[in-house]
Amino acid sequence: MGKFKLNSRLFYQYIASYIVVLILPVLVIGFVAYNYFIQLMREEVIRSNLTVLSQVKDTIDLKMNELQNIAVHIAANPHLSPYTATKNAFNEMNAISELRNYASANYFIHDMLLYFRGGSKLYSPYSVFAAQSYTDKIFRYENWSADSFYRDINMLEAPLLRPAENVSVPNPEKFITFIVPIPYRETSPYGTVVFQIKAKTVNDMIVTTFGDYGGNAIILNERDELITSLAPVSSSALGDLADTVRRRDGGGSGTIRLEGSDYFAGYTKSDASGWTYVSLVDQSTVMKTVQLVKARTLYSLLLVLLLGSIAIYYVMSLNYAPIRRLKQFVDTRIDRAFRNTNELESIRSAFRYISDHNDELHRKLDSSKPALKTFLLSALLKGEFHEIRQFNARAEAADLRFAMPLFRVVLFAFSRKDDIRRAPGGSIIQEVETLLSDRDDGMESQGGLPAGGELEGFGLDSLDGNKLIFIVGTRANDDASLNEKLASVQRHLMQKRGLHATIGIGNPYADAGEIGKSYIEATGAVDYRLIKGHGKVIFFGEIVSRTPVGSNDYSINDWSRLKLYIVQGDTGQIEIQLDAIIAMIKGDGIPLFLAKCICFDLINVIFTIMSEMKLSPNDRQRQYPDVLSLTEFETVEELIELVKTISADICGILREQKESANFRLRDRIVDYIGQHYSSYHFSVQAMADDLQMSASYLSRYFKDQTGQTIMHYVNSVRMEKAKRLLLEGTDSMQLLAGRIGFGSVPGFIRKFKETEGVTPGEYRSMHAETAARESDVRNR
Repeated sequence: MGKFKLNSRLFYQYIASYIVVLILPVLVIGFVAYNYFIQLMREEVIRSNLTVLSQVKDTIDLKMNELQNIAVHIAANPHLSPYTATKNAFNEMNAISELRNYASANYFIHDMLLYFRGGSKLYSPYSVFAAQSYTDKIFRYENWSADSFYRDINMLEAPLLRPAENVSVPNPEKFITFIVPIPYRETSPYGTVVFQIKAKTVNDMIVTTFGDYGGNAIILNERDELITSLAPVSSSALGDLADTVRRRDGGGSGTIRLEGSDYFAGYTKSDASGWTYVSLVDQSTVMKTVQLVKARTLYSLLLVLLLGSIAIYYVMSLNYAPIRRLKQFVDTRIDRAFRNTNELESIRSAFRYISDHNDELHRKLDSSKPALKTFLLSALLKGEFHEIRQFNARAEAADLRFAMPLFRVVLFAFSRKDDIRRAPGGSIIQEVETLLSDRDDGMESQGGLPAGGELEGFGLDSLDGNKLIFIVGTRANDDASLNEKLASVQRHLMQKRGLHATIGIGNPYADAGEIGKSYIEATGAVDYRLIKGHGKVIFFGEIVSRTPVGSNDYSINDWSRLKLYIVQGDTGQIEIQLDAIIAMIKGDGIPLFLAKCICFDLINVIFTIMSEMKLSPNDRQRQYPDVLSLTEFETVEELIELVKTISADICGILREQKESANFRLRDRIVDYIGQHYSSYHFSVQAMADDLQMSASYLSRYFKDQTGQTIMHYVNSVRMEKAKRLLLEGTDSMQLLAGRIGFGSVPGFIRKFKETEGVTPGEYRSMHAETAARESDVRNR
């Protein structure tokens, strides 16, 4: 077969169609998955930011609430009342110490101030400051003057949160200031607590909660003023953001455009403080990840397409190979005109070609049926089919089939003046077949068996031009009915064709392999026309009853016994049987045809045994005469020589069987001993019973094959096993003796010393010392 070349347009069409089928779902799935991923990622970013934003809100609300609680505790502290704290310097020091306790307990507070209204001092956890100059000299606020600061701490009646603003302390830094009048939530406060919180502290809390997400977090007070943010926010952007927050009062999420950029935004409002917390994530930042995923998805899809295309090409090549081979077969075997067409068209043209020539093929088959019929019937006569179903399976093409259980040969012998090959009116064989089988083909049936399938027959020409051979199947062994049917056929041939026929009939047999014997018998019956006269219907049984050798001297039982002796290998009985056969053939008065039957039976026995034993015949056995050539023997001496040749072959078969059987039996005995030597109950008799033979024959056979007795061999196996166990383990003598089949330790020790010259204990110690010395030598 030529090497496959990728030059088939049909092949590439299939490849392209399969790749398109692959691309469509991959693209659809990729597009849907990509868009779903974008939407999922957008929702996840917003949902995640809202969740974190709520955490930031809760954390800052908690801290601001702590500041208010500190103000409440300061108002309730007796050491921090206006009278006590300002009474003397000692009390002022106590007040500072008390404030330190509050400040040190809360890392959120950078510094805190206590002011009693109308006074001139500010008390901090570490010092005392002048109230009117505090913002000028100590904490210099960028947008909170000293006058404004002094006025606020004296006049403020509600808490006030100042957004993050620059303060110089001494370096500029943003601070958030929370001013709480005390007592908290009373109409006439007597003092003010000022909490100073670094904006960085608040931002660090936000960053700690959010993580480095690349966005901005903004806190607005209840007036939508900026308290603090992670990144600077312009006033215009803050105004747009405040408008959006007011429209979405209470919180939510969405997208917002600020200063030309699009953001994913999340909003949440604190119920406690009224502050609004906003998170902004630049869409371009998020889309970087999306673009990376998009690129990876694209590469993955391309890789899937590439691998899928390779797989399609490989599988298509495998699946296309039968079509390609069929196309090549069509191109080389059918018609060269198909080579320029594609595969399907080429195959279609080939089928059209086959269809166009189908009638011619049928005609050729019909014309070959007579030759096939003759060949198969000849093979059946020669004994090449041992079962009729084998013949029926082969002969179906020739329209041959035997359905009856019994078979016999009927031989039509015509006179020398009748030339049956030139007889007018068509084939005599077909005509006789029709008459024998009771088929209504326009010919009148003249007596015989009733129509309906009690008889069937198929014929062929013999080597002798004036004889026809018919193999006839019958349902029952009814010589009278068959005689009537054949006499009717004989009369028909005489009246319609003017042919004078003598009919010889062999015995019926149920075994297809013995049809050849029936042929020999039919030949003998026809030859008997020299005595009985021409134009008769002669049964073989009729002439046998008139021969000097009766049928009791020649029976099936003789061959059954011979076959049994051969299978059993009984040479003596075989020789007796063969000598009896030769004596019968040499005896006075045995007809030649009976000697031929004996030789046929002998040959049949040999080949039956070989078939059952699945043996191939040797060269000499292939030269045995078949049934047709056996009939050509003319003297008893020739048949005797044939019997002697067969006898020699039988002896050869027996020798081969014996040699093969000897090896197999010896191996069976050795295997049996290897499996049972460790049993206490092992004995030659038990082994003989298991192997189904006599103990005496078994002992004699083993001694002939091995040169030692069975028990001597068993003891040697046990001793070898004992030596291995002594060297490999530390089993006690009781356990060791039981493992190798000895019922007592003394018996084991005695047998071991008898075999090895030392006791088992001495053997173990001796080898242990040897092993120790060898180990010392190796260690040195």
